[in-house]
Amino acid sequence: MPLNLEKIEKTITSMDRTYDANFGEWIRNEENCKIIAYHLKKYIMDYPAHDFVVVLKWIVKDWTLRSIIILTKMMIITDLEESLERKMDILQGLIFTWNPVFIAEFVVSVSRMLSNTTKKTFVLGLFEEFEKERIKLVVEQMGNKIEDGIKAVLMRSMSDSNRKKRSVKRKRLLEAYNIL
Repeated sequence: MPLNLEKIEKTITSMDRTYDANFGEWIRNEENCKIIAYHLKKYIMDYPAHDFVVVLKWIVKDWTLRSIIILTKMMIITDLEESLERKMDILQGLIFTWNPVFIAEFVVSVSRMLSNTTKKTFVLGLFEEFEKERIKLVVEQMGNKIEDGIKAVLMRSMSDSNRKKRSVKRKRLLEAYNIL
């Protein structure tokens, strides 16, 4: 049975009761985002991407976009080239159900620290599983906050001749994407 938000909540609650602790409260407190990022970064390769996405969504469920961006920059973006595919799966899963306004702000903010070449790879990889219409909405929301070259690459990737057939992600990863 795949990992889900209810399982996480139940496990953390049980752990907190057993050990008279408040780990669940601490890890979901966005003021701890830098410490959480530091510790989660160590586990990116140790667990299946779909489980990591579910846990990450559980942690940031009530966080502000600013705190999620800080967490993401520290945990994933600083060493993006290392384990790129895995990290892109996790980022896709994190933002997949977000409103296009939030996705645009996330991409603009996170991509600022990347070189132009890496930024193109990042943006193309991030939107790999998105429908064309959804990508268009995000690009509209980006407006002039991101370089025209990056937007052009993204728009070109949507054309039928350039867009590879949507990859067939494992069922569990897509289920993790659609949580929240």
